[in-house]
Amino acid sequence: MTTEIAEALARIERQTAKTVETVGILNERQQATREDVAEIKEHQKEQNGTLLTVVKEQHETRGMVRVLMWGVGLILTGIGSGAALAGVILAYVSGG
Repeated sequence: MTTEIAEALARIERQTAKTVETVGILNERQQATREDVAEIKEHQKEQNGTLLTVVKEQHETRGMVRVLMWGVGLILTGIGSGAALAGVILAYVSGG
């Protein structure tokens, strides 16, 4: 009977050692996963900041394009008005 108990205890010790080894491996993997998740979150923050900068630059560019379009429109209006005024002056001077 003591031999059976000794054998049972030996099996329990072997099984416990295997369980401890498995838990250790799982703990290491879990720690690696935590570190990977932390790196991913940090990278995501960087990407969000980069995306925000790009969006801001796009808005600034759109604003500059609108101002440029207004400027070109005003210049063309000025040229058209100048040509019309020149025609009126030419007609007046030529006696027409």
